[in-house]
Parts: sequence; structure tokens; C-alpha cells
Amino acid sequence: MWVRVKEIPVILLILMIILGVFIVLLPTAELRTSLNYNIPPDYSTPPYYETLFPRREPVDIVLILLSYARDYTLREAYELAELVVLGRIISSEPIQRSYSHHWVRVVEVFKGKPMFDTIVVAQMGGWDLRGRLWLVPEDPPMEKGELVILFLTRGKGYNIKYPEEEYIYPVAFGRFRVVHGRVYSAMYFVPEEIHRIPCRRRAELLLKGRGYEKVNGITIEEFLRLLKCKFSG
Repeated sequence: MWVRVKEIPVILLILMIILGVFIVLLPTAELRTSLNYNIPPDYSTPPYYETLFPRREPVDIVLILLSYARDYTLREAYELAELVVLGRIISSEPIQRSYSHHWVRVVEVFKGKPMFDTIVVAQMGGWDLRGRLWLVPEDPPMEKGELVILFLTRGKGYNIKYPEEEYIYPVAFGRFRVVHGRVYSAMYFVPEEIHRIPCRRRAELLLKGRGYEKVNGITIEEFLRLLKCKFSG
């Protein structure tokens, strides 16, 4: 069956051309809409570029060995926190000035009041744009999708990238991983080694005898009850 072009009305042909152009441009229009680089003042939206977290094989490793002015018991770390949340890591930025930044979607609040539903949390160490891993052995970089409980305070000082918006936490003393509804301290969730660098042993030496050994696969309810107890040390 042959169809002669001249038999198609001119107006219909024009409409078909316009519709075809619209279909071709539609994905581009959506992309331009999504690439809005004006981050809202509340930082509730993570960075629009995707960084590679975690990288399996770093180009190089920069080892960060922290010296702590003092150690905390589990209860002390909780009491000093301004905000305690259960949250999920939804995006991360590369390291700048010793810190990487994570956008954390707040799932539940246990203490304090977050500024927004999604908060910015700074972490010592992380991945840089050259593919190097800056590693704090007892507190390896948080990963996208990870569910965590964090003991947070408002960030202050010259290293703060997002003034008035940024939170920090006391490294292994204030970070816990939640897996299948069970809570683990750094004594248990930190890998034995990362690229042949011992990590868990350092977390164990730092936290042992301070209440953290009790946070080994307990429920969130048990964890919260534990925070209200006094530890013998």
C-alpha cells in the first residue's frame, strides 16, 4: 500500500514534525531541569554530581593517625551530643581540608532537633578527586546507602565548609552502624583490614572498657536503654 505525501494535509505534516522534535528534546529538557546547581539554603539536596564512593582500589593511601585529647565512655559521648539521629548516607563529597562531607537523610531522632530532614555531616578523611584514600583506621569513610546512628554537635572553626549548617561527630566514639535493625559499634563493624592496613584492632583499643563492647548486634531499643545506664568502665 503506497501513501502519497501530497495527500497528507500540510497542517498535519507540520504537527507531526513539531511532535517529533518535542519527543527528541524531552529528555534534554528533563536533564536541564534536574541539573539545578543552586543548592537550597537548607542543604536538603545532596550534590548533583556523583562521586565514586567507595573506590575499591585507591591510587594511593594517606594514613591519618589521630591523637585523642581524651577518650569517652558511651554515656559521655551521648550526653555531650547535641543531636543523636538514625540516618542514611545518601551522597558524599570528596575530601577537602582534611574532611569529606556526607548528606545524611534523617530517619529518626533520638535526641535534639535537626535543622533539616537532610543534614550535612563532616568526617575526617575520605576520598579525594585524585583517587587517593585518606584513611582514619578506626573510622573509615562512610558509604552511600549506609544506615548509621550518629552522636552529633554543630561544627565550628576554620575547617567548616558549610557554616551554620554542618555537624561533626567524635569519630569512632559517635558512629554506629545499623544492619537489619541491629546496632554495632566500631569495635565490630570496622573491617579487620582495609588495603592491608589494620583497622578494627585500633577501634578495639580505643573503645574497649567504655561501654562500646556492649553494642554488638543489639536492637535499637536496647541501644537506647543502654545509653540511659551508668557504666562501671
